[in-house]
Amino acid sequence: MAGHQRPEVFPSTAREIICVLTLCSSVATSSLGSGSLQVALPKIGKYYNIDGGDLTWIIASGTLTAGSFLLLCGSLSDIVGRKRMLFLSYGWFALWNLAAGFAKSHILFDIFRGLAGIG
Repeated sequence: MAGHQRPEVFPSTAREIICVLTLCSSVATSSLGSGSLQVALPKIGKYYNIDGGDLTWIIASGTLTAGSFLLLCGSLSDIVGRKRMLFLSYGWFALWNLAAGFAKSHILFDIFRGLAGIG
């Protein structure tokens, strides 16, 4: 049957499964990050001594930049290549989230989370 043949880019079932899991986890990573921040907001607010509107920027900075740069990064992936862009975005996301973990002020934390949202 023609509809059940494996694409040429996957030499084995294992590589096909790894590809599907990697792509699905890249979509889930953003939601998991926002969800975990939502749970940690009270503790983050206490650490930086902030509340109210300043706390909302912790969540909003990442999702705002992710939405803003979606079309640009999609066009860039057409130029650079989808596989290379996926690995670059994973690295970018990890780098700026690591930087956010060491941020000394809530403004820096928001900026680093925003930069991570681009990834």
